[in-house]
Amino acid sequence: MVNVKLSFVLAVFNWINLGGYIVRSADCLKKEYQYKASTIRSDGSGDETTQDEISGIAVSSTNVVNNEKVIWVISDSGSPHVVAFGINSGKRLASVNIEEAIWNWSKDWEGLNIGPCDRGTCLYVMDTGNNAARNGHGHGGRNSRYVYRFEEPKLPKEISSVKRYKLPKDDVDVIKYRYDQDGISTADSEASFLDPLNQDLYIITKWNSEDHWRTRMFRIPGGTKHASILNLKPLSNPTSKLKSNTWSRGDMSKDGKMIVLGAYGKAYFWKRLPGESVEQAMSRDSCYKLYVPPSGYQHESIAFGATPDKIYQVSEGYNPDLWKTKLLPTGSYPTPYPTNRPTTQTPTKRPTKAPTLECTCTCQNDGEEPTSRLLSF
Repeated sequence: MVNVKLSFVLAVFNWINLGGYIVRSADCLKKEYQYKASTIRSDGSGDETTQDEISGIAVSSTNVVNNEKVIWVISDSGSPHVVAFGINSGKRLASVNIEEAIWNWSKDWEGLNIGPCDRGTCLYVMDTGNNAARNGHGHGGRNSRYVYRFEEPKLPKEISSVKRYKLPKDDVDVIKYRYDQDGISTADSEASFLDPLNQDLYIITKWNSEDHWRTRMFRIPGGTKHASILNLKPLSNPTSKLKSNTWSRGDMSKDGKMIVLGAYGKAYFWKRLPGESVEQAMSRDSCYKLYVPPSGYQHESIAFGATPDKIYQVSEGYNPDLWKTKLLPTGSYPTPYPTNRPTTQTPTKRPTKAPTLECTCTCQNDGEEPTSRLLSF
């Protein structure tokens, strides 16, 4: 009886705060199928061979080489290369060396994002790791972190041997930043994502279980150029979901409608409604949970495909498998009540009947027809 009363109170609370709408946690997605798309080949030549600790992946929307799409990969093992692989074959296609722009050679690359920028489409290398602080309960390691942003190369349609690029310093934007809050200023950060609607870059700190309460989300404003130092303040108070996981990866769909954050064993999805900010979308509980595919190694990488219904995951390890998951939406969310309405606005009329607890809130299908089960890209 107590649980029933509590559920009713929470439902009424949500109903009041959202102007008569109930938004509760219901699965907005379901898994149609999952399979091994390819094996990322670690063998190669030069410094770019160190791909056995993959820490970030990003799927290209524009490059198609040898009739297959391209996935960009980084490693936290010390290589200054961003490497392109065929998404179906796992074949190494190209590498981009950005060593001339790197400020901090004790770097720890922990994320890779792709999306719009003033150059067109850019790759964002996230030099944001700091294991010393995570293992030291907020103490130790470096205070400064770096984002390296450069235009995604336009690859040839056909590649038979690895194509290599070495970027001059002026071709790479370097954004240096710090976390401006006591107790987390040296925080480790491995999960990040880019909002394609405004180029804002979001970063979520990573903590071990005993320090989950320290988890915070930060934002680098879109359009930020070379920055000697940015002092980032945390966004609004994180939800219990954000403060209950050790976040190791993240991404946002290329249409800006879905957000995914991953821990080592599972990934959580949030649906962003029309007109919502990222902070508003993530103030709700997640709407779907996806478990990692079998690998035997920890997962530090996740990325949406060209469309938000496809997710790619790859673990660490030598010659790791790249897994593709096809997701299906299960319905639609209600239109959110405006959060920036004037205080003098006439209050929304409340229904006299108590809100039902049976409302299921799920994601839109975005007008797409159900996808064939043919395993094609």
